[in-house]
Amino acid sequence: HDPQMVITACGRQLLRSSNLSTPEFSVCDEEMASRCSPELHSLNQLYQGSWKNHLDKHALLFSDTPEDRRAIECVAAWLRHQGQFVELLPLTGLDQGSNNALELGMKQFANWCGKSLANYRLHEFQIIFNPAGGSRLLNAIMQTMAPFYATESIYLVEDGSAITRLEFPGIKAKGGALLDRHLS
Repeated sequence: HDPQMVITACGRQLLRSSNLSTPEFSVCDEEMASRCSPELHSLNQLYQGSWKNHLDKHALLFSDTPEDRRAIECVAAWLRHQGQFVELLPLTGLDQGSNNALELGMKQFANWCGKSLANYRLHEFQIIFNPAGGSRLLNAIMQTMAPFYATESIYLVEDGSAITRLEFPGIKAKGGALLDRHLS
């Protein structure tokens, strides 16, 4: 299996579904994690119960608010307990409801993608976008950027029983320079 860099949009749904503390949540089983967190539900579908066989990297994309940060700490702790490497990617200004919040978030995320994902590609990582959680704004940012940076995106089907994969083969090379020019 090729190594993977999985970028997941995260939100505060976990706080609505669970009153467990971060240390308690980090050791819960896959079923409980999936029930409490759409982010982890889609990742559990991706890994199909074989977390220990994968040493992948995960970036958790979230709106930088105290509530989202608390939820993301739980998700990160759970992933680390599964042996995964985790990086937190807070986007500032998304909670302010301003007209330029989407543009600001896309610039922040595009800058991170441009700086970080090229290195993962050099080392033959598959780049997977997972917009399962988070706000509509985070989902819009990920879905807009996926064709330029991702190898594929994964989506939960309506009933949550499986994921579907959407591959992005062609526009990365030409689109990256065009996107950089417009977001600079």
